[in-house]
Amino acid sequence: MWRAKCGADAIHPGYGFLAEREDFAAQCAEAGINFIGPKPDAIKAMGDKTTARNTVAKAGIPVVPGTEGVANLTDEELIRLAPKVGFPLLVKASAGGGGKGMREVKTPEELPGLLQAARREAESAFGDGNVYLEKLLLNARHVEFQILADNEGKVIYLGERECSCSGATRSCSKKRLRDSSTRMKTCAAGWAKLPAGPRPALATATPAPSSSWSIRTATFTSWR
Repeated sequence: MWRAKCGADAIHPGYGFLAEREDFAAQCAEAGINFIGPKPDAIKAMGDKTTARNTVAKAGIPVVPGTEGVANLTDEELIRLAPKVGFPLLVKASAGGGGKGMREVKTPEELPGLLQAARREAESAFGDGNVYLEKLLLNARHVEFQILADNEGKVIYLGERECSCSGATRSCSKKRLRDSSTRMKTCAAGWAKLPAGPRPALATATPAPSSSWSIRTATFTSWR
């Protein structure tokens, strides 16, 4: 229908909810339209944080210690597992994002009440009150690397972004860690590590339109 109306052969979903909907990406594939973003199964895997943690852990990527390999745990089960995770810890919504359904827990005594508070907020925000536990890393930084890839196996990345300043206020501001010259040297170093063969032009500091999804401290973006 979309093709018939405007002749488009690709859709960029923007940066809102359509970029995170596996069913929308699947409908594009069924209609023969390229979805500029991850495949539906990747969106599904990353849509639930417990599933995302398990997926990347199986791939050998380090994750922050937490309630590993399990989901839909009761409060009693989470309280029993909390000492293994260690305090301070975070209660986090499985379907969460933007800090919703997240609570910092400093002592075991705080945990029961904060579990309930996190579940209520997660249920209200996402329609899913499932939560899990994750070790709280104090004084950590949130650094992202934006990666661009196409269907021919060509991959580049655009350097790093310091996003720690957006954690508390949920602001959209991002701060580059280095000056542009050093950033381009960083990109060039990563470029040199790619396998031999045809490569796209080296990316500029301005990202091309893309649909992004994140795993921990990396932002993965896919071109189709």
